Amino acid sequence: MHRLATLLALIATPASAASWDITALNGAPTEGAPVLTLEEDGALSGHTGCNRLSGHGQIEDGRLTLTLPLATTRVACPASLSQQEARLRDLLGSGARVESEGDGLRLTGAGVTALLIPQERAPDIRDAAYVIVSGVDATLNIRSEPSTASGVRARASLGRVMKNDGCEERPDRAWCRVRFIDNSGTDGWAAAEYLAAATAMRRAAAELFDEIGRLDCQLSGGAVERCDFGVSREGRGGGTMLVYLPEDRHLLLSYDGTELALSDGETDVPAQIAPINEGLSVVTDTATLSVPLSPFAGG
Repeated sequence: MHRLATLLALIATPASAASWDITALNGAPTEGAPVLTLEEDGALSGHTGCNRLSGHGQIEDGRLTLTLPLATTRVACPASLSQQEARLRDLLGSGARVESEGDGLRLTGAGVTALLIPQERAPDIRDAAYVIVSGVDATLNIRSEPSTASGVRARASLGRVMKNDGCEERPDRAWCRVRFIDNSGTDGWAAAEYLAAATAMRRAAAELFDEIGRLDCQLSGGAVERCDFGVSREGRGGGTMLVYLPEDRHLLLSYDGTELALSDGETDVPAQIAPINEGLSVVTDTATLSVPLSPFAGG
C-alpha cells in the first residue's frame, strides 16, 4: 500500500511525474507514443497516439474517475490507432482501477489493461540508441540540417522507431540526427521535443534486439524444439524478449528483473512460471518454454 500511495502522489504532483507514457494495452505495445498527464488541480490531458485529449479527473479509493467528459481533437487515424484510441477512451471513462506495476502503474477497466511508466524514469533521449516519433498529429519533418530553415528530406509518421545518431543543442531547440531503419538510407535531423526514447517493448516489437539466441520450446502435443528469440534490454536486468514459436506464432515476454509477463502481441497470456537452472520454466495453454535470464542482463 505504501508503494501505491507513493505512485499516486507522483501522478498528482506536477513537479514530480505528472506525465506518464502508456507503453502497453492488453499486453501489446502501444503505437504512436501515447501519454497521460494528470495535474494537481485534476486537469487531465495527453495523447492517444493519434489525437490529443483533455478532461478533468481525480484518483480516489484506488480508482481514476472523470469529473468532466473527455474531449479529443478529430484527426483521422489509421485503423490500428483508431482502435487504440477507442480502448483508451473506454478505459479512462470506466472509473479505471489504479494499481502499482513495478516502477509504474496498471490501469484496468472496460476490458482494457494499460501499463504506464513515469516519463521522468524514461531513458534520456540523448542516451537512447533508438527513438520514437511522439507528440505530433501526423508526421515529423526530417530536415537536412538542424534548423527549421533547412529543407525537409523526409517525413516520419507518428510512432515510427528510428536510430538515434546523437543530439545537439542549438539556439532554437535541441535536434537529433536520426536514421530510418529500412533499406532507404534516409537520415537527417529531427526536433528532439517530438522524439522519445524507444522502450524495450517497442524495440522488441520492431525486432531491434540487443542479443539473439535460441531456447527450448514445445507446442502442446509436439516435440521439444529450439526456438529463436531476441532481447531488447531495459533497466537493471530487465527488458523484453520476442520468442519465435513454431507455426508462425510468437510471444512477447516482459521482465522487470523480478517478474515476467507474457503477451501474444494483442492480449495478455496467462502462464505458470517456475524457476529452473539459470532461468524460468514458462507454461501456457499452448506452449512450454525454458527461458534463460542471462540475456536480459547481457551475459
